[in-house]
Amino acid sequence: MDVALRAKLREPGRARKVRREGGLPAVLYGPSGNFPIRLDAREFNRLLANGQVHGLLRVELEDNGTNRQFSVMVKEMQWHPHRGELLHVDLMEIREDKPVRTVVPIVLRGEEEASKRGIVQHQLNELEIECLPRNIPTAIEGDITQLPVGEELRVRDLEIPEGVRIFEDPEQIVAVLLPPKDLAPEEEAGGSAETEQAPAGGTGAS
Repeated sequence: MDVALRAKLREPGRARKVRREGGLPAVLYGPSGNFPIRLDAREFNRLLANGQVHGLLRVELEDNGTNRQFSVMVKEMQWHPHRGELLHVDLMEIREDKPVRTVVPIVLRGEEEASKRGIVQHQLNELEIECLPRNIPTAIEGDITQLPVGEELRVRDLEIPEGVRIFEDPEQIVAVLLPPKDLAPEEEAGGSAETEQAPAGGTGAS
């Protein structure tokens, strides 16, 4: 667990003011109590963009001149319905000796290579898993470098780390490599037109 979030206590009900000042309102709740806190919005959004908020995080909470550390996971994120802006985050304190259930993204290796042979169609982008917090992977990987055209990558083909339990059907399709697109319709129409013109010219000459 090497991903840390700096946080400060905040007054409840001041979420809008927190956002104006570049903060991200959040609530940390769990066995140690419930704390309305303020995160750094830029720091959290950077972790979000890098896919680092799916696993175990460490919150370093500044509290009256002292720092308290919590092991947490992101429980819920609230977004603005129109602007797509992150408005609020719920963080759940967890015990590191108890399994937790969470969702992690699926990452496909070899997609660029597979795309040279066909069209990669994603059908499953994340997996629900359960494991000890220290074993939560950043992502679950699958390799489609050599996937034949017309074949599927299934959940059973993914690289599941030791100690991680998954809940999806092993036969569920994760991705499929479709055949390349056929000749464009306008090209087909052009070819047909040329074919039709040749007999017409021959008939006129005789």
